[in-house]
Amino acid sequence: VKSKEHRNCFKTDAKRILVSADYAACELRILAEMSRDPFFLSAFEKGEDLHARVASEIFQKTVSKKENPELRHKAKSINFGLAYGMGPAGLARTLDIPNAAAEELLNKHFEKFPRVKTFLDENALHSLQRGYAQTLSGRRLAINSEKMIENRNAALRLAKNMPIQGTNADITKIALATINQGLSDFKDAFLVNAVHDEIVVECEECDADALGVFVKKSMMDAGAELLKEVILEVDVEKSHVWTK
Repeated sequence: VKSKEHRNCFKTDAKRILVSADYAACELRILAEMSRDPFFLSAFEKGEDLHARVASEIFQKTVSKKENPELRHKAKSINFGLAYGMGPAGLARTLDIPNAAAEELLNKHFEKFPRVKTFLDENALHSLQRGYAQTLSGRRLAINSEKMIENRNAALRLAKNMPIQGTNADITKIALATINQGLSDFKDAFLVNAVHDEIVVECEECDADALGVFVKKSMMDAGAELLKEVILEVDVEKSHVWTK
């Protein structure tokens, strides 16, 4: 509710439009790229619903947004949880289930998609050994402080998460730079906000369609600079109010 209330504060007059564009499942596409898991890569290449496909594999049932949606929700929580470095305890809190049940779900996921687990574990250990985690752009985060060394589990979670979420941030920053430079081609258009991997631009209503095409291309091109196997998808919305 609060998110909707905050977004409703961003409004334009009748002659202007907000163009909002955000990446679809960007972190999971980055995870697919970095882990090179064939199932994840295939799902994105074919434009399939990854959460439904993963749920079908784990639970051995037909799953979609309409059929067994609760199983899709569980798979979605696991997928994003892994990208954020979440362990059994975090998943248990997210799904409001016992820790043992959460651990069983994670084990089923790792059994079906071993490349994901191998990448997360090996990359995190390598990061701790060398003293930093690194994004696909080469940006580094030091994880060799005394505090992190003392709390190894926290350091491992950070080492799993930073390359994925950090690469997402790098891609978004590349897109923002490109968009900012190209806005001079439009009359009175400017950046309004950037939240996580969503970019909001305001423009004259007559420029909305062209600006939407430009923003989407800029964001996809930014993704292509760092991701070579997975194509990013961008959803664009045009409205007088910043909607979601």
